[in-house]
Amino acid sequence: MTVAKHTTNDADVWNAFNTWVMEQSSRPLRDLEFIHEGALNLYLYPEIADYAKARPLGRRWHRLDSPSGIPTWC
Repeated sequence: MTVAKHTTNDADVWNAFNTWVMEQSSRPLRDLEFIHEGALNLYLYPEIADYAKARPLGRRWHRLDSPSGIPTWC
């Protein structure tokens, strides 16, 4: 797999992790992805900071809103 758009450091980290993933008898990851997409994928991120418009996720990804800012109990 070739990762041309990213820095060498990013590619090195991803290549090492992808090698480890395959050593665990899993299929290779997509370029610079650190998780496989499953039938249902959930991520926890505050709506105000979500990057979905800049980099849309697949239709199987669903955001669970998380609170942003300082917790009220602090």
